[in-house]
Amino acid sequence: MTPAEIIAMAKEVIGDYSDANYWPFFTVELERFAALVAAKEREACAQVCDEMRSHYSDYKDTALLNGDVELSNAASGEPRACEFLAKAMRARSPQ
Repeated sequence: MTPAEIIAMAKEVIGDYSDANYWPFFTVELERFAALVAAKEREACAQVCDEMRSHYSDYKDTALLNGDVELSNAASGEPRACEFLAKAMRARSPQ
């Protein structure tokens, strides 16, 4: 997210205080706040992937314990995909 996008969103919510020379002093804080919000959202999404990974791992193990090797093999990619997505989300840096 660019500084201009952050400021545009803030102006949409708060109003345009640029005439009062307010925005130049608030820009840094807005950028830091937006970065914190984005990081929190990325982590929340990654945690959903972690939960799905656990679910798929349990599903795969249950299928194997029930003797359904074919189903267990078919479900083996989901936990890895969820793990990959969670790592990718956590590694994503702010733009």
